Amino acid sequence: MNTLNIIRLDLHAPLFYSKDERFEPFEYPSPLVTDEILFCFEIAADQYQRIEPEYDRYLGSLLFRGAATVQPSEKGFELPAGTYLFAQVQDILSQEDIIWTAAEIQKNGLSDRLTLENRLYFRRFFEHGQSVTQIFRPYA
Repeated sequence: MNTLNIIRLDLHAPLFYSKDERFEPFEYPSPLVTDEILFCFEIAADQYQRIEPEYDRYLGSLLFRGAATVQPSEKGFELPAGTYLFAQVQDILSQEDIIWTAAEIQKNGLSDRLTLENRLYFRRFFEHGQSVTQIFRPYA
């Protein structure tokens, strides 16, 4: 990946997801899977505020994986309303590409003196026959 357009996004309403263990964050989904999928990772405590994080230590625990739903549920999850650094790529990204993109977003945010949270959300879906990956990094 060469160029990346990082924007500040104000998500006005949460997006809701239901837990679904079928989805693996770094496996290319079957073309028959048309669900909108969200993954949420905790970023390692010693990496989420570094300008040059160590890629092999960057991601911590997978906190959630699931498919989009219309309404919240007790067992569900939400991408909360709030402010995010955001990037979108017209492709399904590999683990390396997701970490590289997240690190670039982090570098951008820290350079702008933003207070970044230690969560990384990435969302996969199909739009107009194309795969899309979106990466969200919350900040205060």
